[in-house]
Amino acid sequence: MAISYLEITLEIPEEFSDLIIAELDQYGYDSFQETETGVQAYIQKDDFDEEIIKSLQQQYEEVFSFTYSVGELENKNWNEEWEKNFEQSIINDECIVRASFHVPEKEYKYDIVINPRMSFGTGHHATTSMMILHQLEMDIKGKKVLDAGCGTGVLAIMAHKMGASEVYAYDIDDWAYNNAMDNFSINNTEDIKISVGEVKTAKPDGPYEVILANINKNVLLQDIPEFAKILVENGYLVLSGFYEIDIEDLMEVAKKQGFVLENQKDKNGWVSLRLKKNN
Repeated sequence: MAISYLEITLEIPEEFSDLIIAELDQYGYDSFQETETGVQAYIQKDDFDEEIIKSLQQQYEEVFSFTYSVGELENKNWNEEWEKNFEQSIINDECIVRASFHVPEKEYKYDIVINPRMSFGTGHHATTSMMILHQLEMDIKGKKVLDAGCGTGVLAIMAHKMGASEVYAYDIDDWAYNNAMDNFSINNTEDIKISVGEVKTAKPDGPYEVILANINKNVLLQDIPEFAKILVENGYLVLSGFYEIDIEDLMEVAKKQGFVLENQKDKNGWVSLRLKKNN
């Protein structure tokens, strides 16, 4: 089905492009393309709210400024066009994240098929690949795992393939929910439980031994205390979706909940933390 899309062209200093992408990702934007002068963001016409962009201009005006313009794209199946350019991602030579039309050149220990529908979490973004790297370093087998803000469901699928005893996922976005459901079916992981909402409204059935949360800083600051309530003692909380400058704020909240930092990963300016609950 053809869907009407808008192309939002934002002229932004290069060092702040990822920040604006992370912000807009919360508001229904389906995909992004970095350019020499900033970012092009794509959203369904019916979902566009110009006031969100104006509020971001005000929010960051003391740090940097950016301009934007809005254009309407040709009415075609942009999801199909986007999927044509979706490349497979190989992580640590152990895990491959690919579309159903990719044929792997060799066998990988973990083979995850994602038909993304432009939802976030294909393995290409630094935050997703770092989260998977953390999982590869952990003993997931037999553990009860929560994927908070699951996007395509890639982290939940990875946990399932690593032998988790039970996996629960949720996302605030209906599009992500439907996409994740499709991907669970493709990967024969239909027993992953999933719901729509936030950590308080999705009502994940804890306690959990591992919580995976690849979300933006503001949501993490709000949700870390909630995660602590449903995580067992000595359980792990793995976070990403933020920058090095955000670590201090996040750790301040995490330490109050009894978390200690066990491992940190950095990639392309993004950061991922593995925290252990000690109380």
